This record gives sequence, C-alpha cells and structure tokens, in this order.
Amino acid sequence: MNDDRFRIEVTRMRQEASDLAFVELQRLMLKSIGILDDCLDETHDGTRLNAVRIALSSGIRANDSRILKKRLDIIEDGLSNLKAQR
Repeated sequence: MNDDRFRIEVTRMRQEASDLAFVELQRLMLKSIGILDDCLDETHDGTRLNAVRIALSSGIRANDSRILKKRLDIIEDGLSNLKAQR
C-alpha cells in the first residue's frame, strides 16, 4: 500500500467491483418490481395489502431521494458559482 500506483489500482478495482454490484442490485430491483406487480393482483387480501405497503413505501422513498438529489445539485451549483466568483 506504500506504492502510489498500487494504491490507485486497488482503489480503481474496488470502485469497479462496487459498480458491478450496484448494476446487479438494479437488476434484482427490476425483477422484484415485476414480482411485486404480480402480488398487487393477488386475490388473497393479506398478500395484496403487503404488496401495496411495499410499493407505496418504496415509491415515497424513491421520491424523497429524487428531491434530496435535486436540492443537493442546487447547493453544489451554488458553491461552484461562489468559487468561480472569487
């Protein structure tokens, strides 16, 4: 870890592994959404109610994340503009 090139390569490989894991997680999320959609059509009320709860909760969290990202982008743009003015 004392060699800069080695440390940079390890960091790059860790990021690549993380990116691959995230892509796999996205694939599993898409698959899960399809299953959740099927559960919403279930005739068993308990299964359908659980699917509705999961869908609503996930939708709310996704919307909250979008709002936070937009706000963060505005803040970062503002900071960049302040730095550029100096």
